[in-house]
Amino acid sequence: MRATGQSSTLLVVFVAASLLLGCGVESVAPLSVPGSEDLDLRLVGIWHEPKHDEAQRNQIRVTIEGQQLVVVFLSEVGSDGEKEEVRLVGHTTRLGDGSYLNLRWPTDPTTNFSGYLLAKYRFENGALFVSGGDNGVIEQAMKEGAIRVEVYEKQVLDVTVYRISEPPERIREFVKQWDSRLFVKYDKLVRVTEPVP
Repeated sequence: MRATGQSSTLLVVFVAASLLLGCGVESVAPLSVPGSEDLDLRLVGIWHEPKHDEAQRNQIRVTIEGQQLVVVFLSEVGSDGEKEEVRLVGHTTRLGDGSYLNLRWPTDPTTNFSGYLLAKYRFENGALFVSGGDNGVIEQAMKEGAIRVEVYEKQVLDVTVYRISEPPERIREFVKQWDSRLFVKYDKLVRVTEPVP
């Protein structure tokens, strides 16, 4: 395969809320098979959210290793500058005019999250807008019989999560039909560094 050419709020919303609180779109499978599409090089670089004073202390670093994206959420904690890091890997998928991220934990037996976290992104005037999606919409779709899901509880805050349990082709069909309801709220990111050539 070849490659083509969030800061505090996003860090909390996209990582903590999605992975910990169950507010994002989780799936047992990605939207596309890893390696089946070119990676989106526009994502490579360091990003932060400009509306927060502490934005430079919380960054998202996107690199490419081999045939996958590596997304590292860096948060500086406390006055001593200690850093916390969340590392995810994945790939990108194009569906019509939409661009999507398929992210997962690196292979690690100590993590209890399996499957993928799906997000939608777009670029406008050099900025990156990312939406982690809405787990509540997955619940609604399940009740309407539009998608099969696995239902489980996240112990930390007693949150019910609805994880899509369909093959990639069925997930793509579902996302196309429900896109405007799934991905509504976006966080704006600006680039700290230019992408690596």
